[in-house]
Amino acid sequence: MNKFYLYLVAGCLFCFTLVPSASEQPPELLADVWVFTAKTGQLGALQKALVAHRDHRRQLGDPRKWRLYQPIVGNQLDSFLVRYCCFEWAELDSYQQWMMEKQPMQHWVQQVEPHVQHSVRYLSELDVRHSNWPADLPYRYVGVTRYMVKPGHWRAMSADVKTLTEIARTHSWPYHYGWMYGIGGEPRVYLASPYNSYAEMARPEQSFAELLIKHFGDEQKATQFMQNWAEHFHSIHYDIYVFLPDMSM
Repeated sequence: MNKFYLYLVAGCLFCFTLVPSASEQPPELLADVWVFTAKTGQLGALQKALVAHRDHRRQLGDPRKWRLYQPIVGNQLDSFLVRYCCFEWAELDSYQQWMMEKQPMQHWVQQVEPHVQHSVRYLSELDVRHSNWPADLPYRYVGVTRYMVKPGHWRAMSADVKTLTEIARTHSWPYHYGWMYGIGGEPRVYLASPYNSYAEMARPEQSFAELLIKHFGDEQKATQFMQNWAEHFHSIHYDIYVFLPDMSM
C-alpha cells in the first residue's frame, strides 16, 4: 500500500466539546439531530416553512438553540439537518415538558409537514475525552464521516479511537475533530471536521498518514494499523454540510 492510498484511508479521519484533563470525568453529553427531506420540487418551500417555524419557536421561548445545516456533498441534497447540542439526558425530560406546555408541533403540522417527504431523528453521544473541538470554535462547513461498525468490533474500534487521538495529541496535530457515537439503531461512529472555506478542505501539508508513519517509525506498521482500523466497518460514508446561521435559532 503506497503513501497516497494510506492518505485516502486516514485523511478523512482528522481533515468536534472541550477536552477534559486526564483526571476529570468527562460529562455525558448528547446531540439531537433531525433530518427533513423535502418533497419533490418543494425544497425552497420547505426552507421558507422552516424559517417561519423557527420564528414561531422563538416567540414561544424555545430553550434550545437549534442550528440548521444543508448537505452540499452526499446523497441527501434535498434535505435540511436540524441539530441541538450539547446536553445531558435530564434535559430531554425538561424539553419534553416544554413541548407539552407550548405545543409547537401544531404550527409544524400545519406549516412545515406538508412539504416534508421523509423525516428521521438521531441521538448521539459526544466523545468529549477524545475530541478536539473548543466550544467557541467558528466554522462554516462540517465534513462528517459515518462509520458503520461490524458486529463484535465495537471494543476494538473504541481502543483504536483512543490510539488515534493519542497519536494526534502526541504530535500536536493542529486540526480540530470530534468523535460521536450513535444511540440506538445500527452501531455507528461519526467523525466531524470543521472548515471555514473549501480551501481548508485541501490535503494538509502533512497528512495524518505521514504522521502515523512518523509515530510508528515504519510505513508497514502504520499501514497495518490503518488496515486493522478499516476492518472494523462494513461501510463508510462521507458528507459535507454548510451551516445556515440565517435559518438557525
